[in-house]
Amino acid sequence: MPYRFKCFDDVFSRDTAESCHMVVVRPEEKLVFDALLRGFNDGFISGASLIGDSGRIQTLAREVHLDEKKLDVFHTTDDAEAVRQGIEIEKTSAGNLLFPGQMTSQDFLLHYGNALGDLKILDRLSHIVLFEVPGFDRLIVVTDPTVHVAPRLAEKVTILKNVVGFCHKLGWNKPLIALIAAIEKIDYLHMPHTVDSAALVKMVQIGQIKGAVVDGPLALDNAVSEEAAAIKGIRSPVAGTANVLMMPAAEAGILLCKILVYFARACSASVVVGGGTPIVFPSRSDDVATKYNSMRLAFELACVKR
Repeated sequence: MPYRFKCFDDVFSRDTAESCHMVVVRPEEKLVFDALLRGFNDGFISGASLIGDSGRIQTLAREVHLDEKKLDVFHTTDDAEAVRQGIEIEKTSAGNLLFPGQMTSQDFLLHYGNALGDLKILDRLSHIVLFEVPGFDRLIVVTDPTVHVAPRLAEKVTILKNVVGFCHKLGWNKPLIALIAAIEKIDYLHMPHTVDSAALVKMVQIGQIKGAVVDGPLALDNAVSEEAAAIKGIRSPVAGTANVLMMPAAEAGILLCKILVYFARACSASVVVGGGTPIVFPSRSDDVATKYNSMRLAFELACVKR
């Protein structure tokens, strides 16, 4: 059985009759089909539109014994066209969810913006990964490891607001958000991320950003370990207790995510938010459980919205 986050059953409440239609762009990889099969068996996926190489799609569907009556297959081998078709299908119903199967994240985002005729929509999006780390006492959220590669302050405001909204849908009314940097002091000469952190904290203090407890800059150890924070003499409502880690840039974010998966053996679910309906967004290399969890998380978030 795939891993099920505790929040799926304990936090999200929904009509058990609800389900979604998964719109998968370029799904030509067996792990994607294995995850889809689990979603069908679990009951939250009722159908799927699969856009890509139709021959390969049909072969994989038969290999994992997917009910082909529940599948709509659209043939194209062009990534941009596949994304365009996927967006068109996704927008036909509130119950449709978009999932870029075997496309690189940056290729998908570029094609997504082009297909909508608005690359500025990417400014409103952000990537969020939910982790359960073995031996750790709480779920951890990491943002933004993909969409905003080198975010400026304005983009960090978007990332922060998006993750606050995400946490509220998890039932975390006051998420504890640590603005991660290499150090916990403001170094305006060498580390501009520390200055941005101070600005974001001030925006929270004066009410420009609401709904969370936010502090930073904080080094990673100070954010997640009360002992480390105490040793360094750091006093903060977030230090040692953070459940959200807002990373300074994508490079740091993606490294942390891969470290949690491959060294700490963390379970994860990954979505892109900020554009209305959440987008299922696991890495191409993620295992079946992570792809399944990502579909389930996007579905649950969409149900909260509805």
